[in-house]
Amino acid sequence: MISSLLYVSQSLLTPANEEAEVASIVTVARSRNLGLRITGVLISTVAGFAQILEGSTSAIDELMISIHRDPRHTNIRVLTYGPIERRRFAVWSLGYSGPSSYLAARVKPLLNDPNAVGAASQMERLARLMSEFAGR
Repeated sequence: MISSLLYVSQSLLTPANEEAEVASIVTVARSRNLGLRITGVLISTVAGFAQILEGSTSAIDELMISIHRDPRHTNIRVLTYGPIERRRFAVWSLGYSGPSSYLAARVKPLLNDPNAVGAASQMERLARLMSEFAGR
C-alpha cells in the first residue's frame, strides 16, 4: 500500500544561507528518497516549506523522524496522511524548482493556522498546485 503525506513547516533559514541550505536539502533528499523508494515534491518559500511524500508508511514514518530532527525548520504540521491509489510524483525522488512567490502565498496561511476556516480547501489547492508543478 502506498501512502501520501503533506506537511508544512516554518523555515529557520536566513537570506544569507537559504540558497545553499535548500540546495543541500534537495541533494540529500533525492539520494535518501531513492533508497527509501519515496517520491514527492518540495516547495521552499521565505516563510517555510511544503512537501508531499509518497511511499510505504514505514518509509514515510522513517523519513519524518529525520525531518523532525532537522534544525533548518520548525513548527512541522502534517496536514494530510493516508493511502493513495497511485503515486502522483512517480518519476521524482524529489521534485524541486526553486522559490515561488505564488506558491508562497498558498503555503503561508497553512503555516499560520492549518485549522482555520477554509484551510481544508487551501490544503487541497496546494496539493493540486504541487501536482500541476509535477506536470500531472
